[in-house]
Amino acid sequence: MDRLGQNILGAEQDQRVFAVLFIDLDRFKVVNDLYGHVIGDALMKLVAQRLGKSVREADTVARFGGDEFVVLLNGVAERNRAQAVAEKIIQELSRPFELGERVVTIGASIGITLFPADVDAAWNREDIASALLSNADMAMYQAKAKGRNHCQFFEQPMQESVKRNLALEQDLRHAVAKNELCLYYQPIYEASSNEMTGMEALLRWRHPVLV
Repeated sequence: MDRLGQNILGAEQDQRVFAVLFIDLDRFKVVNDLYGHVIGDALMKLVAQRLGKSVREADTVARFGGDEFVVLLNGVAERNRAQAVAEKIIQELSRPFELGERVVTIGASIGITLFPADVDAAWNREDIASALLSNADMAMYQAKAKGRNHCQFFEQPMQESVKRNLALEQDLRHAVAKNELCLYYQPIYEASSNEMTGMEALLRWRHPVLV
């Protein structure tokens, strides 16, 4: 977070563009569960080494938590530059890792956001830093939805989608208490004999606003 704040300050003064890459490792949990935390920790160290070799010395690589990393790319003149680095990282992390007698293969999903294009310049630096991480995180989930080994740039409609989903989740949490859920039974017939062979239970939500 400190380095991100420094990047924001420097970019504001020099009118530079920088990118934040949010990286989530694909299939890491499978490796961790299958071979144990010792192998998982060794794999994380090798991942960190490959990430460090994929960027310049002026860039920053940090483990954000769990199997997530954040990369700050300084002085990104073009959007394509950030995409090229992300694709290079995906390629590097897709190569097999040798862990003693074991060889494992994982992958990565990467979300990309740009400063200053994806934030409001009127915000304070702390809010800008949080927004950049949030933007890149949202973009990462969009990349993961495409399948493994993809990168995705942040787009403003993603925020609206997250807000809608959050509002829907909150409404659903209160749906039982408000008696908005009702159960329907739909008969299942065999086409050849026209006899009813079963029932399908359907839980319907009578939302007060949404249809």
